Amino acid sequence: MPRPSWVVVFDFDGTLISKEYISCFTVMDNSLEPKYQQELDQLRSEYLPKVKENELTPEETRGWVFRSIEIYVESGLTLSRIREIFSEVKLRSGVAETLHFLHTKKIPVAVIAYGIQQFIEMVLEENGLKYYISDIYA
Repeated sequence: MPRPSWVVVFDFDGTLISKEYISCFTVMDNSLEPKYQQELDQLRSEYLPKVKENELTPEETRGWVFRSIEIYVESGLTLSRIREIFSEVKLRSGVAETLHFLHTKKIPVAVIAYGIQQFIEMVLEENGLKYYISDIYA
C-alpha cells in the first residue's frame, strides 16, 4: 500500500473535546475527593511553570506522571471507574462527522495530547470513534 501523502493531526484537549473539560486530567481530578485534588494541584503548581518555560526535563516529566498515577491509585480509582468517568466526556460538535469523512477518504488521522494515551482511547471508544484514529501521541 502506498504511503499517504499527508496526515491530519488533531490536538485532543480543547479541539476534539470541549474546552470546558480543560483536559482529561481535569475530568479525572474532578471525580476525586478534595484531598487528592489538592495533591494533584500541588504537583501541577510545581511542574507547570517548567512546562510553560520549556524547562521540564524527561526525568521530571516521568516523576510528575508517575506521582499523578500513584495519587489516582491511592484515591481508589479503578479502570472500571475511570471508564465510567470518561463515558461522560463527549466530543465537540462535528468531530464524528469529520473523522468519518477523513476515514472514507483514507486519510490517516493522528491525535496529540499532553496526557495519557489510555484516557484518550477511552473517550474515543465511548464515542465510537477509536477506529478512525491511526495513532495517538500522548
